[in-house]
Amino acid sequence: MLMYGVPKGEIRGNHGHRKDRHLITCVSGKVRVTLTTNKGIETHILNPGDSVLQETYVWGTQEYLEDNTIMVVLCSEKFDSSEYINDINEILDK
Repeated sequence: MLMYGVPKGEIRGNHGHRKDRHLITCVSGKVRVTLTTNKGIETHILNPGDSVLQETYVWGTQEYLEDNTIMVVLCSEKFDSSEYINDINEILDK
């Protein structure tokens, strides 16, 4: 996936995956990636060239810290809406 044109301050993501893993890479700009599990919260500030891996059963959010930020997200699986986790409690209770 290629993410661009997202206004500064906007938050995206707010979901997790049962099967899919995502490699999130900042191409330009700056983004804050927050990963939440039942063990805690990790926050990563990604600058151009930085990446972070979102594993399965991890709640992920991305906050765009600059206008014109571009991110590339490489997915381990083909899109399947049934494997999305849309309730953070499914992750926190795991």
